[in-house]
Amino acid sequence: MYTPEWEIEELIAQNPGLLGYPFRRLKLLERQKYLKKVGRYIDLLFKQGDYYLLVEVKSNFVDDKSVILNQVIPYKKALAEELGVQEDKVLCTIISPIGFSKEIERLCKEKGVVTKIINKSRLTYALKLSTKNRNLHAETRDIRTLSLNQSFENTHMKELANLFIRISNSAPIMAHEVYTGSNGVLTSNNDMWFWLFYSVMDRRANASTFIKAKEALERERLFAPYKIVNLVKIRGEKAALNKIAKILEQNNFPLLNDNKMGKLSFPKSIVDAAKFLGLYGYDFMCLYEAYVKKYNGNLKRARDSLWNDLQESIYGVGPRIASQIIRGLVLKGPWNLPLDDNKFLEKCRYNVWMAGNSRLGLIEDESEYNEKLGKFADDFLDGNRGIIAHVLWFIRKRYCNRPPKCRECPLNNFCLRASSLNFSAL
Repeated sequence: MYTPEWEIEELIAQNPGLLGYPFRRLKLLERQKYLKKVGRYIDLLFKQGDYYLLVEVKSNFVDDKSVILNQVIPYKKALAEELGVQEDKVLCTIISPIGFSKEIERLCKEKGVVTKIINKSRLTYALKLSTKNRNLHAETRDIRTLSLNQSFENTHMKELANLFIRISNSAPIMAHEVYTGSNGVLTSNNDMWFWLFYSVMDRRANASTFIKAKEALERERLFAPYKIVNLVKIRGEKAALNKIAKILEQNNFPLLNDNKMGKLSFPKSIVDAAKFLGLYGYDFMCLYEAYVKKYNGNLKRARDSLWNDLQESIYGVGPRIASQIIRGLVLKGPWNLPLDDNKFLEKCRYNVWMAGNSRLGLIEDESEYNEKLGKFADDFLDGNRGIIAHVLWFIRKRYCNRPPKCRECPLNNFCLRASSLNFSAL
């Protein structure tokens, strides 16, 4: 089936996903843009961040060098001059539903022009949807199986990764600090103890209320871990648990009631955490150094051993919370442990939602979460998966809660929802 160039052009303008660009964050600037210097027209001009994408559409098999040498390359030079940007800020793609000769592919590779074949069956599918006035942007998601524009993909990923790093550096890690402007840095043993205290209770509870539990115990001079351990030594563990529970209840802090410990579940976690820290003189750097020394400086073995011991030693701490504890003390504290294991990605329904098609488009399906985000971390974040989990959590809490604050969000240039609302700051 023959498809005229104008119709292919129209479909791409409506749905940039046909280009195979993975995030569909291209903004269409102009169709048939006139270039005064060469007296010719660019079929499609898109923009992403600081980069421009020039798209030349052909409906036939491309085997004529003049298409590249007399059209695409001169268009690139003229456009860069007209826009006042360097030529390397203008990327070029030539589209054909049929294909390119080997000679043209070699020439395009030499000149930095990306060739893309839009599969006929995909194009036919898109055309059928178009005739039924269907939303091509949503209905042709499977077109992402096309080959990717490597230049754009790498640029996009690098920019996103750098933004993730900046956000993580400046964002807190505790829920009650999300709107305070705090960077969440843990500078003292008291700060780090609160992070451990906070984390061991972070299950089926509103984490933003944990500061109230801290304040309630401080008023009774029973927040410091050594005071908790002393209370256990003097009155016994059961009495200590009941006293902590009573203090929290009297201050209207909601206690978790589980099958094993009942209302003593949170107090048990707090006491166990204090005991664990007490083994290292209530000093977080001593704890860290003890594990590093035990494994002769092998940071991965030290990390994994600590991760297991946290679960075995503290009631209620499972894989997710153990990972959270370590992640926070690395990202915001003094520890230097690698966060290059997928357990630090914290795969949960909220993070899957943030990484998926409703927001950042980093994954297509929940099953890809660890694989795709792990690769993103390896390629662009030196393997640091903790940054990804931290940023997904913070952005969701700070900007995606109702009502969403898309205009303020630092990721709005990369978010599919913000793009659909025309909040992109391109």
